[in-house]
Amino acid sequence: MSRRLVLLLACVAAPTVVAKHQRTAQEQLAKIWGWETGSVKVQHRVLKKEVAQHRVLNRASIEDYSAAEIGRLEDAAEAEEHEREEEMEVMIKWTIVLSLMALGVTYICGFLLELRHIHRLPEAGVGLIIGFLLSWGAQKFKNHDMLAAEQFDYEFFMIWLLPPIIFEAGFNMNASSFFENIGPTMFFAFIGTFASTFIVGGVIYAAGQAGLCYPLGLLACLVFGSLISATDPVTVLAVFQALGVKDDLFSMVFGESVLNDAVAIVLSTTLLTFNTPDAQVDAQSLMSAAGLFVTIFGGSMVVGLIYGVASSLVYKKLDLRHHPEMVFMEVALSTTFPFAAYYTAEAMHLSGIVTILFCGMIMAQYTRNCFSENAKILASQVYKVMAVVAETFVFVYLGMAAFAFPILNHPSIMLVLIALAACFVGRLHIYIGSWGTNAMRKTDGSTLPPISPRYQFLMWFSGLRGGVAFAIASVGFAKRDFDSACGGLTEPQLKEALAGVGPWVGYCDTPGMSDSLAVLQTTLIIAVFTIFVFGGLITEVAVKLDVLQPKHLKGKPPAVDPSKKPAGFEAFSNKHIRPMLTFDGPDFQPVRETGVRFEAAVESFAKEAAPTNKFSFKAAVQMAVMRSKDIKSSLSESALEAALKGSGLAVRESLFEDTIDDMRVQLPMYSTDQLRKILEENDGNMESAVRAASPSRPGKSGGAKEML
Repeated sequence: MSRRLVLLLACVAAPTVVAKHQRTAQEQLAKIWGWETGSVKVQHRVLKKEVAQHRVLNRASIEDYSAAEIGRLEDAAEAEEHEREEEMEVMIKWTIVLSLMALGVTYICGFLLELRHIHRLPEAGVGLIIGFLLSWGAQKFKNHDMLAAEQFDYEFFMIWLLPPIIFEAGFNMNASSFFENIGPTMFFAFIGTFASTFIVGGVIYAAGQAGLCYPLGLLACLVFGSLISATDPVTVLAVFQALGVKDDLFSMVFGESVLNDAVAIVLSTTLLTFNTPDAQVDAQSLMSAAGLFVTIFGGSMVVGLIYGVASSLVYKKLDLRHHPEMVFMEVALSTTFPFAAYYTAEAMHLSGIVTILFCGMIMAQYTRNCFSENAKILASQVYKVMAVVAETFVFVYLGMAAFAFPILNHPSIMLVLIALAACFVGRLHIYIGSWGTNAMRKTDGSTLPPISPRYQFLMWFSGLRGGVAFAIASVGFAKRDFDSACGGLTEPQLKEALAGVGPWVGYCDTPGMSDSLAVLQTTLIIAVFTIFVFGGLITEVAVKLDVLQPKHLKGKPPAVDPSKKPAGFEAFSNKHIRPMLTFDGPDFQPVRETGVRFEAAVESFAKEAAPTNKFSFKAAVQMAVMRSKDIKSSLSESALEAALKGSGLAVRESLFEDTIDDMRVQLPMYSTDQLRKILEENDGNMESAVRAASPSRPGKSGGAKEML
């Protein structure tokens, strides 16, 4: 055995040259053994195998190896490496197959649970369970290659899964509600996350010093506090969109979750700059960290705005609204802007999450108004499908991490419990921010209404953790940011713990344990707990608190009060920005129609006609118009006014909308706004408006000429 060790040392140190392809013998053997000599970095196995099988000839030094023997070993190593790569490639493909099957099973199970009104197990929980079973099966059959392929990869998560989820939410979100509640949202996302970081980190550090749980180091506690304080946008989106909560509540919770995700990433990165022996915490370093944060957030927002504005200008210039044959290209083109914005921000070391969110909101406000009607529908559906696939895979991916990482390798249960309690305390900033917001709001209707206690409780309750927190923790584990065990103990305390003395007995002697692993374990367990427990109960809580949209309004635009005039940024946008970026003029007014009355009716009749395969859009429109007129004709004016209450329509406006619906049957190629404009140009005379707008008429009115 000693002779073999001498042989290995001789191979490392030998400077002798052996002529083969003009390379040194040291470089050739380094290629086989995997030494980092020069540019040679090749995985080895063959020579080790020959040592184990006693097939290596006794050599006193490197000179005793012939060029032929070195060539044989090198060729064998390359052949085995190639075979190994092929095996790994096949295993990755099988992992992809199983992952796609897991997605399908998750959708089916989620549908069956929804069909039976089982809300205690959310679809996110189903995905976790399926992923957990996949990972368990790979470990059970000792398939280490598949376990390696199932490991949660930060780059994969941030590049392929998160962007479509965040963009779809921004693209289909009620932007007006988001900006109306921007004050409390910014407080919750920034001040709240900073406060929660130090509360959670301080509680865990104090508990560790007292011997109540695994003793993390102070910096590790703060990094953990920053990542676990971020409510996960993927989890919140999946639950809230499935429930259909009211727009103002959704905008605050979603806005907080997206923005504090960026806060968590930047804050944890900033804290890790102090993870060096000579790091100093002083005013200069703190100011530098604050400047870094402002630069990242502000720069990310600017990049998103630039790409969003550029997309609107491109679509306005192309004017694809009247080219129905180009509808697929029209939607495909729209995908290039948000994802280019995301990767631009990432390449500039900014936050792609913030960038793609603001890009989506700009495109929703302006670019979408340059789409054709069919493209508007198709784009929303395409982005929704992409987001649903990515959301579901995030949860399956999280479940896979249970065995792909050493999560179940003696986790500290007390650390998990104390960290969970600290997260509850850290979320109390919701009540503080709401109190400050309510102090500036009035109840007389001159401002937005105060944030109700029901909203406050649900915002506190909906602090679900998930993929983002675990992604940050997995990077720290892979990089071994905190590689020592029980980093919060001094050297004498650590010796006592290893000797079985003191309150930290049993925490520091676990094989393979480190602070990074403890953070990883605690993060995933808390994420799983909040998804199953809070995600499972949130439906009942939302119903109890009466914060859900009515079913017929779910997923529809909110009603618009005709008497309410645009103010602030909305008024400025309508007068100055919209005319530049869209086809709307300076006198643009928001659509007074809720979008519920007509669209919901058409959808309803479409579903009725679908089983008979007799559905056509025109037939559905006719049925909707007839049904609407039948109902209205049976009501007195006072009864009709009562029926229209809450729709944002007066009786006179409702009759005007009926005229537009009659026109819609004869002119299906026009949008509601276009029909309204044509009717107004013809003084409300429907026959004149139809004649003026008819495509078969040689001469068209000014409005019709502009639109066709």
